[in-house]
Amino acid sequence: MSVIDMFSDVDLPIFKLLRVLRVFRLVKKFKTLQVMISTLIGAVPAILSALLFLMMWIFIFSAIAADRIFLKEVKYGKVITSRWNFESITNAMLLLFRTSTGDGWFDVIYDAAVAPPFCTPNGDPDLAWLSEAHGHEVDGDCGIGEVSFVFFVVFFLGCGYIFLPLFVATLIDYFSEAQVEDLSLFNADDCEKYAEVWGEFDRSGGNCPTISIENLRPLIERLKAKDHRVGFSVSSDWNRYKTVWCRVMTNPAFF
Repeated sequence: MSVIDMFSDVDLPIFKLLRVLRVFRLVKKFKTLQVMISTLIGAVPAILSALLFLMMWIFIFSAIAADRIFLKEVKYGKVITSRWNFESITNAMLLLFRTSTGDGWFDVIYDAAVAPPFCTPNGDPDLAWLSEAHGHEVDGDCGIGEVSFVFFVVFFLGCGYIFLPLFVATLIDYFSEAQVEDLSLFNADDCEKYAEVWGEFDRSGGNCPTISIENLRPLIERLKAKDHRVGFSVSSDWNRYKTVWCRVMTNPAFF
């Protein structure tokens, strides 16, 4: 009985939710799922590296946008609000991360490009009340004009066409390697298992790894017991054994 089954009868909502985890039992029955999960686990370092590059990209643009002469004090609009703004690097990173997903990324361009008479420019007499509202002296709440188009388009192109494809390519590369290894005649696990069985019959001490011809049949049957793909039952497939024996005797140097 598994741990999930032990707690399935407990009348607590949190333990009832654990029943959902039973779906992971399917992993044992489908080899494809095993390959996918093992690939995802193996790709974690590469995925983290790709995410680190993405965070660096967002941080660079956030540091620029949060500068006082750029977008730090820009007027609130459709996307740039009291919650989503460039008043600090943290807020800027959150807003740019939201923008990188495609959520309101074009509206934020217009918010950042706001110009008079829809904002208060530097030197305007109304700056006094604006500074009082912010609690410190401001240079106006206008945007950066057409520069915002270049700024956000470059940022979005970097996220959508460089770092996101890099993330996807990393997963595809790992999945391809895992599939090739799984379909290969001898993958890494097979080679390791074969070397382990060979070592049981090798008496050379590793200097010249060879075994005697008398150990050919025990070797094959031992591989069969280890569920190796080249192992088989000699008694039930005698013709196959004779073929292997003839090839070994024809060229014993490679045995």
